[in-house]
Amino acid sequence: MSTRKVLSLWILALLLVASAFAQNLASIKGNVTDPAGAAVAGGKITVKGVGIDRSTQTNGSGDYEVPALPPGTYTVQVEASGFQAQLAKNVVLEVSTNIVQNFSLKVAAASEVITVEGTAPVLHAR
Repeated sequence: MSTRKVLSLWILALLLVASAFAQNLASIKGNVTDPAGAAVAGGKITVKGVGIDRSTQTNGSGDYEVPALPPGTYTVQVEASGFQAQLAKNVVLEVSTNIVQNFSLKVAAASEVITVEGTAPVLHAR
């Protein structure tokens, strides 16, 4: 067999194996909004499972996707500045599924601490 034919067969075999492997994977995607239903852009999405810890961000429309995940049970967390973090536990991915996990974030409670140190000079009225 010529080198060209052998190389072509190897490439074909690799493509078939990659295709078969990809069919066993799943994904988690969804949308993140605020209480008024507006998109939350730039939110951090973290997906954790056994041996898996992947992160991504929401786009300008509040959408996100974490592709190529092996089947299993996952926890999905979303964090965004000015909002309370949310967690979705026990998100089960089966072979070749695409799960939609949407989030509606609540506004974080504002907390501010003012610390005053030292003493001001005493002023005497005349």
